Amino acid sequence: MELEIAVSQPAKELPSTFKKYIHEVALHFHRSGFELPDEFLQPLSDYIKDTKSHVVTLNYDNLLYDGFKSKGVLDGYHGPLIDGFWASTGFDEEHLDRHNIKRHGWYMHLHGSPLFIGNNKVMGAGRDFLDPEDESHIVLAHVEHKPLIIGSSHILSSYWRRLEKAFEESDQIILFGYSGLDEHLNERIKLRKEEKELLIVEWDGAGEESDRRRYWEEKVGFSRFELARLESILKFTAW
Repeated sequence: MELEIAVSQPAKELPSTFKKYIHEVALHFHRSGFELPDEFLQPLSDYIKDTKSHVVTLNYDNLLYDGFKSKGVLDGYHGPLIDGFWASTGFDEEHLDRHNIKRHGWYMHLHGSPLFIGNNKVMGAGRDFLDPEDESHIVLAHVEHKPLIIGSSHILSSYWRRLEKAFEESDQIILFGYSGLDEHLNERIKLRKEEKELLIVEWDGAGEESDRRRYWEEKVGFSRFELARLESILKFTAW
């Protein structure tokens, strides 16, 4: 016995419509027109150049990425951070291999970017012609579905495979402007609670400090950490 299920045309178009919506939402933030203030970006860039610290991001905005490009932090193998993309051949996991770990850290887009199309990273004027029907690498879903989306992307899964190594090489974990809502990341951080220092930088309007301390201890498993609360996190320069 065969069972046939008729699917309406609108239902058939739903996956494509959903994909387009995700892409347009992510692009909205890339096209904000804002830039990071130099009084924030320069101390951070100097810190990265001096320490070769790893940087991971969970959002889609171009503020940090473009800012690092302007400061030479992201400049292929000439800069202190590498993200696996070469201008000539696009992304390859082998491009994340470091022949001298004292020279390079990783810049890892854990939840992707609307600028990643297929195996390439779209820069400059090409950003204005992105097509949501192209293969993209964006994580914008309910938290329980995020690991599945990450695993389906060869770019994002490459970053997550190196996250443990990045933790191993770091003396301190700094959570900057992070909501604490991505449990798949929190579980990775909890594994380091006995061996790493933790600094959390957040907006002071998020709640009472005592409540926030309880919140973070539950989220990341650390019983001891430094909590820096500022009116604007972009005022933080004590790297």
